[in-house]
Amino acid sequence: MKKTDLYKKPFISGVGGSGMSNIAHFFLEKGIKFFGSDIKKTLLTEKFEKLGNKIFYKQTGENIKKVQPDAFFYSQAIENGEGKSELEEAKKLGIPCFKNAEGYFELFKDKKIIAISGAHGKTTTTALTSIIFEAAGLDPTCIIGAPIKEFADKNFPEGKSFRLGKGDFVIIEACEYNRQFLALKKIFGLVILNIEHDHPDCYKDIEEVKEAFSELEKNIEKDGFLIDLSIKKKRFFILEEKKHRNSVHFKSLFSLLELESIAKNKEIKLPPDILLDFKTTLIGKHNLSNICISFITFLESAMRVSKKSSNFLKEIASEKKFRNSKIFTSIKKSISNFSGANRRQELIGYFDKIPIYDDYAHHPTQVKVTLEAFFEHFKKIAVIFESHQYKRTKELYKDFIESFEILKNQGKLFLFPVYKVPGRDEDSDFIDHRKMGEDIKKTGVDVQTFDSYDDIPKVFEKVSKASLDCILNLGAGPISGKIREFVQEMLNSVKN
Repeated sequence: MKKTDLYKKPFISGVGGSGMSNIAHFFLEKGIKFFGSDIKKTLLTEKFEKLGNKIFYKQTGENIKKVQPDAFFYSQAIENGEGKSELEEAKKLGIPCFKNAEGYFELFKDKKIIAISGAHGKTTTTALTSIIFEAAGLDPTCIIGAPIKEFADKNFPEGKSFRLGKGDFVIIEACEYNRQFLALKKIFGLVILNIEHDHPDCYKDIEEVKEAFSELEKNIEKDGFLIDLSIKKKRFFILEEKKHRNSVHFKSLFSLLELESIAKNKEIKLPPDILLDFKTTLIGKHNLSNICISFITFLESAMRVSKKSSNFLKEIASEKKFRNSKIFTSIKKSISNFSGANRRQELIGYFDKIPIYDDYAHHPTQVKVTLEAFFEHFKKIAVIFESHQYKRTKELYKDFIESFEILKNQGKLFLFPVYKVPGRDEDSDFIDHRKMGEDIKKTGVDVQTFDSYDDIPKVFEKVSKASLDCILNLGAGPISGKIREFVQEMLNSVKN
C-alpha cells in the first residue's frame, strides 16, 4: 500500500485558494472526506461543505486538536497569517505537514511529473498540455492554476483546475514564488517558458530567480527531459546549452517557429518539414507559441515512455499517416475547442454589444503582450487595471508605465488603486495609483483614475460614450469579481 493511501483524514488549511483547492479535489475524487479552513467563506468553500466536508472559518490550533488529522496540507500564506496556529499545533502533534507543492509531490511522487514553469504563460500552457495528453489517451492527472471547462463534472459544472487520471503522467503548474517549485524533487519533464523578476518580495533580483530555476533543473530524472525557452534570439526560440543530456534544443526540434509566419498561416512545422494545421480561438502570437510548446511536451513524453517509440517516430515522420491518425485528430479537436482558462482572455459578457474580457495579466510583460494580442483583433480598447501587489508595482514601476503606451490614440485606461496582497505587502510600500495615472498620462495615454469599486458603473458609462470596441480588465482578482457582479446585474435587469 502506498503511503498516500493511508491519508484518510486530511486537513487542508487555506482550502479556498487555487493551490490548496486542488489538494481538496484530489481527496474528493478519491472519495475521502476532508477537513479544511480558510479566513472567509466563498462559493468554492461552500461547495466543498455541501459535498460533506467540514470547513472552519476561524483558523486556530483548536481545529487541529479537535480533528486530529493524519496529514496537514497548507498554503504558505498561513505561515504569517491567521492560520499560523494551526500549523504550529500540527507540528506539535507530530502530524505530517506539506506546504504547497510539497503536497503535490507527496501525493504524486510515484507518477511521471511534467512541470510547467516560468513567469508568464504557465496556466494556459499547463491547460493546453493537459488537454493534449487527455486527447491522446494518456489519462493524465492535471493540476492547473485556474479552472477550465474541460474538467467540469456534475459537482463543478463551471469547471475545475484539477483532473485525477489513471495514467503515468501528472502535469503540474510549477510556481516559482518563494521557490516552492523546488519541492518537486523528481521531475520527468521540465518546461521553462521564460524567466523574469516577477516576485520582488521573495527574490532580491533576477539573478536570484535564475538561480532558483537552475536548482529546479537539478530535479530532472536521468531519463527525463528539459525544454527551456528562457533564451530568445530574434524571432526564434533558442536553447541555452544545458548539461542535462536530455535537454531539448528547441530550434533543432522545431524547424519553424517564426511567430509572424505562424500567426499568419496558423501552421506548425515539425521535422522532417511536416505541416500541422492547429486551429485555435485563443488570441495572440504568444498563445500559438504555447500550443507549440504543449504539443512538443506531449511528443517528448510519449516518445520516451512508449514501448513502440520507434514506430511512433516513424508515424510522425510520415505526414499523411500522422495527419490522419486518430490521436492527431483528437488532439486537433481538443485544441480548437479550448477557449482558455479562468481569467485568461476570458470573455465574461457584453456591454452595449461590446465584448468584455477578463485577464490576469499582472506583470508589465504580460500587460504589454496581452494588449498587443488584443489589438490584433480590436481597434480601440478600454482597459481597466488594478495592479497586483505594492512591492511588484514599486519594483517594476517604470516598466508598468511603458507597458500601456500601446493605448496611445487607440484606447482608454481606467486605473484603480493598487491591490495590497495580505501577508506580502507592508503599508510602507504603498503606491499611489493617482500618481501612477499621471505618469502614464505623460506618455500620451488617455487615463482616468478611480478610487473605489463603487466607481465601476461610472467606467462603463464612459465606455458607452466613446467609440470603443472592446473592454479588457487586467490585473488583480478583487476587481474582477466586482466587474463580474456588475455584468451579472446587467444581465438580470435585462431578463426582468
